[in-house]
Amino acid sequence: MSKTTAVFGKHTIELSNLDKVLFPEDGIVKAELIEYYLKIAPTILRHIKGRPLSLVRYPDGIHGTTFFQKNRPGWAPDWIEHVALGDDEKTEYMLANEEAALAWLANLACIELHQFHWSLPNIAKPDYIVYDLDPPEGSPFERVIEVAFELKADLESLGYRPFVKTTGGKGLHVLTPLLPKFDNDRVFEAAGAVARPFVEAHARSTTLHLKKEARKGRILVDIYRNRTSQSIVAPYSVRGRVRAPVSMPLEWAELQELSDPAAWNLHTVPARVVRGGDAWEAFAAYAVDLHTTLAPSERADRQTPESLHDYEKKRSFTRTPEPPPAPAAGGGDSFVLHRHHASRLHYDLRLERDGVLRSWAVPKGLPPRPGVKRLAVNTEDHPLDYLRFEGKIPKGEYGGGDMWIFALGKYQITKDKKDGFYFRLRSPEINAEYRMIHTRDKDWLIERVDALQVDWLRDPIDPMLAQSSAKPPDSPNYLYEVKWDGIRAMLALDEGQLTIRSRSRRDVTRFFPELAPAEDAFRATAALFDAEIVCLDPAAKPVFEHVVWRLHQASDGAIERARAKHPAVCYIFDCLYLDGRPICGEPLERRREWLADAVRPNPVFRVSEVLDDGRALWEAAKQMGLEGIMAKERRSPYLPGKRSASWLKIKTRNTTECVIIGYTRGKGDRAPLFGALHLGRYDGERLRYVGKVGTGFDDRLLKTVFKELKAIPQGPRPVETRPVDDASTVWLEPRLVCEVEYASLTTCARTSIPATASIREEKDAINRHPVSNGGVRPSPVYLFSLISRRQLMRSIWKGHIRFSLVTIPVRVYNAIDTAQTIHFNQLHRECNGPIGYDKRCKKCNQIVKNEEIVKGYQYEPEQYVVVEPADLEKLKLASTKIIEIEGFVDVKEVHPTLYEAPYFAGPDGPVAAKAYALLGEALRESGKVGIGKVVLRDREDVVMIAPLDGALVLYRLRYPSEVRSVRDVPQLEGSRNVDGEQLKLARHLVETMATSFDRIDVRDRYHEALREIIDAKIQGREIVSYAPQEQPVVDIMTALKASIEKAKSQREPMIKATGKAKAEVEEETGVGEKAAAAPRSGKTTRRKQA
Repeated sequence: MSKTTAVFGKHTIELSNLDKVLFPEDGIVKAELIEYYLKIAPTILRHIKGRPLSLVRYPDGIHGTTFFQKNRPGWAPDWIEHVALGDDEKTEYMLANEEAALAWLANLACIELHQFHWSLPNIAKPDYIVYDLDPPEGSPFERVIEVAFELKADLESLGYRPFVKTTGGKGLHVLTPLLPKFDNDRVFEAAGAVARPFVEAHARSTTLHLKKEARKGRILVDIYRNRTSQSIVAPYSVRGRVRAPVSMPLEWAELQELSDPAAWNLHTVPARVVRGGDAWEAFAAYAVDLHTTLAPSERADRQTPESLHDYEKKRSFTRTPEPPPAPAAGGGDSFVLHRHHASRLHYDLRLERDGVLRSWAVPKGLPPRPGVKRLAVNTEDHPLDYLRFEGKIPKGEYGGGDMWIFALGKYQITKDKKDGFYFRLRSPEINAEYRMIHTRDKDWLIERVDALQVDWLRDPIDPMLAQSSAKPPDSPNYLYEVKWDGIRAMLALDEGQLTIRSRSRRDVTRFFPELAPAEDAFRATAALFDAEIVCLDPAAKPVFEHVVWRLHQASDGAIERARAKHPAVCYIFDCLYLDGRPICGEPLERRREWLADAVRPNPVFRVSEVLDDGRALWEAAKQMGLEGIMAKERRSPYLPGKRSASWLKIKTRNTTECVIIGYTRGKGDRAPLFGALHLGRYDGERLRYVGKVGTGFDDRLLKTVFKELKAIPQGPRPVETRPVDDASTVWLEPRLVCEVEYASLTTCARTSIPATASIREEKDAINRHPVSNGGVRPSPVYLFSLISRRQLMRSIWKGHIRFSLVTIPVRVYNAIDTAQTIHFNQLHRECNGPIGYDKRCKKCNQIVKNEEIVKGYQYEPEQYVVVEPADLEKLKLASTKIIEIEGFVDVKEVHPTLYEAPYFAGPDGPVAAKAYALLGEALRESGKVGIGKVVLRDREDVVMIAPLDGALVLYRLRYPSEVRSVRDVPQLEGSRNVDGEQLKLARHLVETMATSFDRIDVRDRYHEALREIIDAKIQGREIVSYAPQEQPVVDIMTALKASIEKAKSQREPMIKATGKAKAEVEEETGVGEKAAAAPRSGKTTRRKQA
């Protein structure tokens, strides 16, 4: 596996010595270095594209020979771009402008990339100033951070926007973006004008002396890197040091928390960038002039451009707030993107050229990814003052409607073409490269050309999470809304197609067909919404059982009937991405403004309303028996996958999440079912016992819960604590997660008088949420409401695949979903009681206990030999946790009659992933499978490992001696005489019916029909066909507002509301505000005394 050929776009590269160890202490090989640069390519190219590079190569690893390379080697491929520099222009510096170039450089063991301070076409015009903070040996990193923050304050006072990154060593780089119009000498002078007074003010901790002996333990503020021909290590470049650290761009808030800069390394950086984005994405948008330069205004010397006459003719500036034509001076590189809701929603892209803003109307917004083209219609030029225009154009005026600044910053033409041009937008909101193609007259096409690090519409994005609060905050800085008791869902709208993913990233689109026709529901083409899908009862209250029951329907018919019985409504409360750019960084109020504009009035998709009076909404929610409310800071950003204090959930009852780990066998009336449920919680990686619950079930709920429990594999007790009823307990694998309502938590983190509520399909049993210790006085509540069984794939075996010198850590999973099997119990027809069986000896007719039973082998009729447990114990093989591959054979050599049971094998941890993927790809390309042996359940099994859809499938094989010979099939001899003409006809029939397996209907129709019969009987309905009937919908917000108004009329509000008056509320609640569903099942008992 040390050499391979790879294709990157139009280029083919031979990658060699892939298993060459570059970082011995960390075991990192060259293949991992190449993999890193390919993973980070969309982000690092944003920073180094067009910049000459100096390279540090380590062909023998980080402890071997190292050399600094500037000149492009003669044997480099022609497609490696370069630029000739120097006095005689003889040094050809290489450029890494595409993914293939990064792979090619990494294949040369080029670990470090060092960049010039300027990029083409602005030769020798730096676009930033760098301050290299270099501490002495042994200096604590905290000191460097302190100096960096002090320098940041000075730079901000001079009008700069500082950015920071680790150097990959012990220091920091602080950079301030510049407009690329000054040479190196002027930039170096400006850096000195900043650094000298700063060092004088911090003389005890900093110095400008380059010589180490003159520094005297102080931190060097190195400004000399700003001189001509100097360079710095590029952002996201790996360094040739132990642990493979990376020069990591950081948010300033992240820097405060950083104690070890090497924590950002080749292994950790890609996931951080995918999860949290590029901290320097908006770097170029903050470019400014040197503070030592005063640019005189040219407005007085300019005339209004003639191209603005059309703009002036179409507007009456006594009625519209738009800026009139006027002379203006600009830098020639500004742009603005407006979201414009006129008669039709569209976007206006405006680029500064020749003293005006050239404008294009883009009906569907900027394209979300490469390969998508959007129409752009050239409109009249606009004045430069339009760059910062935002507001409402009056109705009846040209372009009447709301106008928002959607993005504002700088742009750069990167390439001119005969039919258009390439350009890059750089702003706090967008950093992307596009191409404009002129097709005819005023029509253009715009397409995105740079690769995405994250595709917001197609990649799974985790929702933002809230912290808990006992009561609403007493602050005007929050907005309040209902906490909908439904399924948390991310709605991805991509070119008119809607994909719905649950919190566990499961695609649940097909279960809610009423949400599928999304084209007319939104004023957007590409969007990612955060929402809650609910089913409402006749009083407009969410019924969680109903919405999750919708997820359990398998067939199309069952899904359609469930839709009619419990129609779903989707409440949307946030927007993460909209028409070409992520908007997570916008404040909540801004995101909600665009959300309200993006959702058309319709009965299925609704914007979750917000109120200002949190206390009143909370009291109303308690009176109506709702789950609770949410409080969200008005200015808060959206933080995907993070739990933040900016969002608070305030419940109307105490709840926590637990894992169901077992149940006690039922007694008396519950003998056929269960007595109580055992609960656990994860404390880090450790599962702790927290108690049990057995109260609050009606007969129907007991049966429903028990059905779910029976579908879970049994296992050993998963907790250390042995409860007193351990002997009568059936322990289960920890798959089901439930929300427990409780009175208090004891000091040992056990629930006091718990009541289980809602096992949520989207909750993951392996989420680790530590349990807080007690403090609340008992106030018993009893309630159980079964929601769903978590379809979580858990490993049944952990070990290694080994062949030759290669060892791959893996986990093995069941490939067969036994939960799909329908099991019947035998019942007594007269009373429907379950049939029990006694173990009775046929010889003496006595009932026998388990401990009195032994195994026997019948070797002749009525003659047995007894095999004792001790005899079997001698045969047991010790498990080595190794799947030992004996060899690789052609897949056709293993006949299907040998296949016994399939399992999935997955990589165990990120380190294993690369070797795992290489093995799978090697098997796929070669058509081979691995044959090996492994000890499972105390005996040795023969197994086969084969590739399947990017993964490995493990088949347990029967021994050949177990399979009969096909030659033993009766009457085979007479079937071998085949007539030639008949064979020709048979072959023709086969060819005419040839198709793919995917096109053949292989659904278990018997299972689906049987499931429908069972569901009908559970619901007490006759088994007949019927046409689905939609039910009217009701709106809970109307009821909540009415409750709030009633409460206000009886008392003075604790917090003065600033929302709409009641009359305005009634006027607003017209379109699509009614919903209904069947009444809630289950029961709630009254409170009892503790």
